[in-house]
Amino acid sequence: MKRSWIPACALSLLTALAGCSGGSAARAPSVAEAHYGDPTEAPPPKTLFTAKSLASLFSYPQKLTVTEAQLGPEWSQKGRVVWSIAFVADDDTFAPVTMILFEGRYTGLTISDDQKDLLRRSSLFKDLDFGRDHLGYAMRATGEAGAAEETALIPSPRGRYELLVLVDVPKGGPTEAPGTEAYRALLMEYTVRLVETVARGLDATWSGKPQ
Repeated sequence: MKRSWIPACALSLLTALAGCSGGSAARAPSVAEAHYGDPTEAPPPKTLFTAKSLASLFSYPQKLTVTEAQLGPEWSQKGRVVWSIAFVADDDTFAPVTMILFEGRYTGLTISDDQKDLLRRSSLFKDLDFGRDHLGYAMRATGEAGAAEETALIPSPRGRYELLVLVDVPKGGPTEAPGTEAYRALLMEYTVRLVETVARGLDATWSGKPQ
């Protein structure tokens, strides 16, 4: 099976993620020491989130392929990874998407409350309420080279797991092709809104809500 290599520094919010600043990575607290949610909740299978359904959530009209995403060793410091998968197109008209399932909590986002407030005022960070007292977020970060990362964090229905969604937006956005205009416009012009919509769709799939 084809694998996609995802370095930890793919998510580059201000140096918010440990290990992306070029110095020594500060080790995140061990998630093995804490227990979250319902201990009997089983992890979702990778096959729950299909390439076809993800393309639909992104309003992307062409075919996507799902592969295993092989993570860099730094990701072990950000939580207990259960599995990781990547969604790509055959060309550069789609911004690649990676999903990483964590048991317990994802600990890689280390920005302060003040930084979150600043991002909220800039419409680059949005708190997401999935009900059941489960909270997540959607945000966008732009790197120095002009590329961007849109991310979302989705809690599991009974709180034991968290799903991290990474959207790797190239500088200038994905290439526009006939039929992909709406997808590209949603991704580039409606900051955070598209990934929020995707996150809510994934939550509905995970929890069995009608869509």
